[in-house]
Amino acid sequence: MNSIFNHFEFKMEADKPKELDLYLYSEVYGGLDFNWAKGKVEESKTGAKYFADKLDEYKNCEHINLYINSLGGQIKEGVAIGNILKRHKAKVTCYVDGWACSIASVIAMAADEIIMYSNSMMMIHQASCYCEGNADDMRTAAAELDKMTDTAITTYADRCNGKCSREEISEMVKVGTWLTAAECLKKGFCDSISTAEQPVDMATMLSDTKQYTMSSALDRENVDKLIELYKKSTAQQALPAKKTEEEKTNAAMSAFEKFMKMEVKKND
Repeated sequence: MNSIFNHFEFKMEADKPKELDLYLYSEVYGGLDFNWAKGKVEESKTGAKYFADKLDEYKNCEHINLYINSLGGQIKEGVAIGNILKRHKAKVTCYVDGWACSIASVIAMAADEIIMYSNSMMMIHQASCYCEGNADDMRTAAAELDKMTDTAITTYADRCNGKCSREEISEMVKVGTWLTAAECLKKGFCDSISTAEQPVDMATMLSDTKQYTMSSALDRENVDKLIELYKKSTAQQALPAKKTEEEKTNAAMSAFEKFMKMEVKKND
């Protein structure tokens, strides 16, 4: 389902006209999708076509920062996205911010450099699909899935550059394997592990907060998300480093309550 939280995001700062920040923070699906916010069918914003069209707007960029936090998605869309990135003239640096699972891990392999964090992970497994029909249909589907899986294994093996044998990769893919950042580094699935803390983007935080508070139904889940946003932004941006976790939480809750009162008053 398309929503404000289900799309690829492309950002370029005015003071960095040659550097593109690209966020793959959703599952990877192409084709048509129903946009519930607009009440109409439109092109998916998480597929290869949308990706290619958007990236074409940044022909002159020389460096792409690719940020991934995705459970995966459709194989054909992910393979195409990876190849589109390989074809681009810019240097691509991939940051696995959370998880790079399934086809999202294949997309990561397209980068010139892959950086993970100590708590980020990759997951690799065999290709899968839905199939119905007779025995011949099932056998055909199985043979096709084997080929798809084999292409993913080749992608991993090429990227690992001898640090992990094709046989070992095949076994990990066969059983389905979660890899920590340390394991990825050892096996060649990434180039380094960053120890730097991820900065909180206040503009994004406030934008997300606005979307939650102005929604027609502010349910418990959204309130919890909003509180968490304020915890993160307040803890990093407004409080001294020596404050205790309890003090940070209380300050964040206070900021949240004040904000909500302002919103209610504004909308009366």
